Amino acid sequence: VLAAVNRPGNQRILKAALATDMMGIKAEDLDHEAGERWDSWAASFQYYREVWVSRGFMAMFRRILEEHQVIKRIAALSYGERRATNLLHIAELLQRASLERGRGIEGLLKWFGEKRQSETARSDEYQLRLESDEKAVQIVTVHRSKGLQYPVVFCPFMWDGISQGKKKDSHVIFHEGDHRLILDLGSEQIEENRLKAEKEAVAEELRLLYVAVTRACNRCYLVWTSKDLTPRSSLDLLLDGLEAEVEKFDGSSFFSRLKALSKRAKGSIRVQDMPEGSTLSVTYSKGRSSLSCRSFGGVADNYSRIASFTYLAGAPSRADSKDLDHAAADWKSLATDEDNQLVTELPEEQTAQQVLQGLSFSSYPSEAYGFLDFPRGPAAGIFIHDLFESMDFQPEAEENRKSLVRQKLLDHGFQDFWGDTVCAMVERVLDAPLLDDVCGLRLSAIRRDSRKSEMEFYFPLNDISPGILAKTISPFTRSGIRSALNRANFEEGLPDDLPSRIKELGFHRVKGFMRGFIDLIFCFEGKYHIIDWKSNYLGAGPRAYGRQGLERTMAEHCYHLQYLLYVTALHQFLGFRVPGYEYEKHFGYVFYLFLRGMDPRMDPESGIYRCRPPLELVERLCGAMIPNT
Repeated sequence: VLAAVNRPGNQRILKAALATDMMGIKAEDLDHEAGERWDSWAASFQYYREVWVSRGFMAMFRRILEEHQVIKRIAALSYGERRATNLLHIAELLQRASLERGRGIEGLLKWFGEKRQSETARSDEYQLRLESDEKAVQIVTVHRSKGLQYPVVFCPFMWDGISQGKKKDSHVIFHEGDHRLILDLGSEQIEENRLKAEKEAVAEELRLLYVAVTRACNRCYLVWTSKDLTPRSSLDLLLDGLEAEVEKFDGSSFFSRLKALSKRAKGSIRVQDMPEGSTLSVTYSKGRSSLSCRSFGGVADNYSRIASFTYLAGAPSRADSKDLDHAAADWKSLATDEDNQLVTELPEEQTAQQVLQGLSFSSYPSEAYGFLDFPRGPAAGIFIHDLFESMDFQPEAEENRKSLVRQKLLDHGFQDFWGDTVCAMVERVLDAPLLDDVCGLRLSAIRRDSRKSEMEFYFPLNDISPGILAKTISPFTRSGIRSALNRANFEEGLPDDLPSRIKELGFHRVKGFMRGFIDLIFCFEGKYHIIDWKSNYLGAGPRAYGRQGLERTMAEHCYHLQYLLYVTALHQFLGFRVPGYEYEKHFGYVFYLFLRGMDPRMDPESGIYRCRPPLELVERLCGAMIPNT
């Protein structure tokens, strides 16, 4: 079912999902030629996908449960209660994974598949839950068992004496004939009232005994002992009669009376000794130990957590977003200055939100700008990431890439007429020189075994705040950069306003772990480089993706902090994995590729933001953020 939500346009997968017990569609109703009904199913799953992208996994899952009455349907099947509980348990695990790991649709499905095949699926956390305690051993009080029945019941403590008021008690509680509750704090009739209270206690114990022995459907075990039985138990009184006096009695005599009772019951009652070696002796000290309250001398902080760039930047958290497309957050930003005007006006029948999300984009791509006109929004960003993660970059795989593009468009709900436009964009991006023509660094030169997509990282995090981060990077701004730094490699340094932007971030203090995902890491001629795919729409004019436009976007969305976190993580990783690792020798560049503007035919630099932070800055960041570095 989740695979169909991810790929609602795939009829084979959608049919398989609809035929499950969860969805409950009959085989005769699955004829894809059923016209409107089939279109309705496909539209429903497309909607579920949109809910998943925009609101998270659990919102989508609850929508399916409600609209298709899933729990009611499954509960009516064989072992329905178990199956329904297992389904909800799996949903909880998926929701937890999506939140803790920040995984999108593809990532969560991949994680789910791996867990189903791995040994960790056998751990207690992932074990299927019992749907109820119906067939489990239950330990309950007699009061809680009222109204319930069990196949076999054990009553191990009914031999205990009845709790009655003691003569030394200064007060007694009982009921008058009109059922009024009376508390006697020492009146002249307290001894008479004490007898009333004792009679009430006996009656209550007998009622509880009745409840206990009548809970069993097939067999009831009662345990009795004659050791020091004073006062007598409800079992004794049941045999002797309600008017029996409270006195010590002979245990052997009681045993013979039970034998006689068993004989009269004609086999429905059996009396036998407790098995040897089945008793458990518990000893305890009767002396009262002196208790004291321990004082806590530690420091309890309440700001430890798993942080991420999204958390630090204060962006809204989405289960499917790893900062894919910030520029689509506000559709009004699509038209800015005269260089960035939209080519066409929005159709009257379409809302701006629909255009941004790419759900109902009806116009064909502009011949002048091509991929610039591709639908904006989170869905476009997810599509782009999935596409580049799945494809082979090398030139001989061009035909395979064309097929992949059309399949991914279908999977993500985009219309097929975008195929040629997206294919042309892909080839331009792969052929674009990332540095200069001399070194030959192009994505088309990167083999699959030399790259790693969506690399997840964690590193321990010191107690940091916006002020600490701002202070760490301040010497490396353009105005404060030191003369010893390699200006050629670090362009002009960090923006002068970056420290102030970082100080204004929404988080206060955080420590624990830093977590994130790097879109692509690849190795070229012994150096490791980072790529972050950006589908941001910066404007329709070519100048929007020039150096000035990219600088503005990088600053506005605090992408400088993002890639500094990436560089810190990769620097630490390579230090452990590459023998003789040296930053200057093995670390390459960070590339932010704004795909809409990459067109080497117009400008080889268009849409490419590159930088290589100096080693001193990386080491300062490591020292500020990571313990013991």
